[in-house]
Amino acid sequence: MGPAAPGRYGRGMRRLLVIGSLLALAACGADENNVTEGASGDTTAVPPPSCSEIWVAGQTLPEDYDGCVDEDGVLAPVEPEECSDGSLAVTHADRYRAVLGGTIEESAGTGTAACAS
Repeated sequence: MGPAAPGRYGRGMRRLLVIGSLLALAACGADENNVTEGASGDTTAVPPPSCSEIWVAGQTLPEDYDGCVDEDGVLAPVEPEECSDGSLAVTHADRYRAVLGGTIEESAGTGTAACAS
């Protein structure tokens, strides 16, 4: 057999380049530090949610909760307490408490964690 036709080899390389480009684009996204990387390689920080949106009595605290921004635009500290059953409990503003993935309760200003007694 003779050499491959130029058009056939070119199409194969183009397909590989397209597939490689699509895979590279699919790999872009948010990492564990809430930073999103775009196709051009630039990074954009994704701000945490507002505390007033997250901390509402009766709502569920997200299992992946890692902080919120208060009304002054300040990142509220997250200091989870490990419960005896291994779950993590969080309080907010000495007013709310919840286990990650659990129901948010008002704590009447006690600031105690939501671990079961």
